[in-house]
Amino acid sequence: MVINAVVDGVVGAVPVVGDAMDFAWRANEWNVALLERHAVPGRAPSSGDYLFVSICVAVVALAALISLLMTVAFFYWLGSLFAK
Repeated sequence: MVINAVVDGVVGAVPVVGDAMDFAWRANEWNVALLERHAVPGRAPSSGDYLFVSICVAVVALAALISLLMTVAFFYWLGSLFAK
């Protein structure tokens, strides 16, 4: 699933090639098919499932915090340019 998303994101960033890739590379559909194939109804989540979700949430929160800090630092730097 991660490989599907990474390929879609990296190639999708290229302007013309990315549009063609979005048409041909169905990463989301393939990921849903993977989930449906491996999902077991009625099975309780394991501790590994909770660990994986916790790590994903931490990575997203860290990315948001880093982008927020970079934005604050940028505006601080921008303000120091005009203060002189």
